[in-house]
Amino acid sequence: MMMIPKRKAWELLQQEPEEPQEFVHSSAQIGVKKPTQFHEPITHDKLIPFLNLKANHHTNRLADLKEKRDTQSAKLQKNINKIEKLTSKAERLEDMNKTLTSLSAALPGIKKLIARNEKKIKAIREVKIPARKEKVKAHRERIEQIDRKSEIIGHKLERCVALSNSIRSFGLIGKERRQVFAKSMSDLSTATYNCTKDKLNKVEVKLENNPYDYNLKNKSEKLKEKLNKFEKLAVQYNELSDNQIDKAIENTKQAIDEKLAQGTDSLSEISENVIDKNISDMELHKVAELQEIKNKYPQLSGEIDKMLSSVGEQNVQKQADEKATMNPDYFKSLPKDKRFVKAGLSVYQAKLLGKQLDNQNIKYSAVLDGNQSKITIDKDDTHLLDDKTKAMFEIGAEKTARHSINSMLDKLDNAQKQAEQQNHDVPQKQTPNKNDMSIE
Repeated sequence: MMMIPKRKAWELLQQEPEEPQEFVHSSAQIGVKKPTQFHEPITHDKLIPFLNLKANHHTNRLADLKEKRDTQSAKLQKNINKIEKLTSKAERLEDMNKTLTSLSAALPGIKKLIARNEKKIKAIREVKIPARKEKVKAHRERIEQIDRKSEIIGHKLERCVALSNSIRSFGLIGKERRQVFAKSMSDLSTATYNCTKDKLNKVEVKLENNPYDYNLKNKSEKLKEKLNKFEKLAVQYNELSDNQIDKAIENTKQAIDEKLAQGTDSLSEISENVIDKNISDMELHKVAELQEIKNKYPQLSGEIDKMLSSVGEQNVQKQADEKATMNPDYFKSLPKDKRFVKAGLSVYQAKLLGKQLDNQNIKYSAVLDGNQSKITIDKDDTHLLDDKTKAMFEIGAEKTARHSINSMLDKLDNAQKQAEQQNHDVPQKQTPNKNDMSIE
């Protein structure tokens, strides 16, 4: 064993452990998951006055959150550095105790120094470091909360900007108008989807604490259906023709006017109404594409069927779950043996059939109940039905609704055939055959 002079050994024992000069943060040492990101505010030009106020409000909130995050980040780093220092100090004390253990036989009182160091090591590892780790955890959780909140507010700001740009595009003309509108509507679709998803996340968190709350479950299901619809039936604005863009602009104007006329200033309601109105417009979708989506996503069949049946009759279209009665007193006045009933209709089909009866001045009653809607007339009036209405009673209104779709498909097929024929008929420039050339 190497012997250390007593004087030098004693001087060594009296020294306090040296603090390291630099500390490098290592997140792996404290078991930290990947950090979240702060949602930076979108840059934008001045918006229309109403939306500019809301956008400024969201921007100010994001600035406040950023300041709070910076404060939390500074505290977090301070505690991480302290953990590194404490860990390093404990390791140096442990190394020193190894050396002291080898000297315990040569120097009196050495065991007391070892015990003192062990006490310090225990305090560092079992008290001080855990306390700092708890602070680190608290700061990280607070930063995650701030980041999640910044994401929600950021999505609202993006919705403000996109809606404002959509409205501003109304005042432009020609190609620029359509380009600005298409871009802003794509942004609005994304922002509205994100805002709806934020709502769902909030409801899901509440459901975790109240799993049997019927209202929360119902709200969650409606939001999921809405998200599914927004995602699967989204209008691809950058792929629309000029006429379709113009139609979408008119839809957007109407959707905004509808909500403003109701006295609402909720951007959520306005934006969702805009997106829904364009999604529900059959003219902004290709029939074949909708059929393909229907086959791929059976859960959307009801929604797509409503869209398909709305061709040329969109003002009549209502939600599939609509429930109402029409002329119930007339139904009660008819004896059971005189009632002629057509059941199993959709709401749209029942209204279409009712419209035909109105045109012929034939009395009827109706029950609107999703796909179980029905219409009743007097059996004595059946001879008054014209051929079209009689066929609708016999085979249902569905064929009438589908007829316009088939007509559209026929038109698409004919247009494609004509285009192919034109390409085929265009004379091709040919090189004369040498054998056919003659000298006059």
